[in-house]
Amino acid sequence: MIQGDDDGTVAVESAKIEGMADSRLVDENHTFIVRSQFVAREIIYFLKNGHFSEG
Repeated sequence: MIQGDDDGTVAVESAKIEGMADSRLVDENHTFIVRSQFVAREIIYFLKNGHFSEG
């Protein structure tokens, strides 16, 4: 059993890195997160703005 929020494979807390600029929880599982259009848009937004969008 994974403790806390997770994507079905990885715990959110274990994916955090000290000094990271921002984070965003998304409603996707580990297998399909790479195919999510929402996640792709958030990555592009982050790369352009240095943080994730608010919504």
